[in-house]
Amino acid sequence: MHITRHGAERMRERLGVPKRAVARRAALALERGRPREDFSGSFRKYLDAKFRLHLVADNMRVFGNHLFLFQGDILITAWTIPLCFRKAAHHE
Repeated sequence: MHITRHGAERMRERLGVPKRAVARRAALALERGRPREDFSGSFRKYLDAKFRLHLVADNMRVFGNHLFLFQGDILITAWTIPLCFRKAAHHE
């Protein structure tokens, strides 16, 4: 697994992950995260919109309250899921 500089910076900035935990959290997201295909409704529309922002991305994972965007096994960026979608992220 590889993490881009942008991906590492965004994890630290948006998710509050310490520098030494970035690789571990990204690996967990890739391994245990749920793909966007597992979701439906307005949350799925939100995920699709985020996915289309990065044309090189081919893998999106929802893990905890966070959203991770990968190209293969390379982390591109990460976001925190908005409060209005957190319930959908955990229950579907």
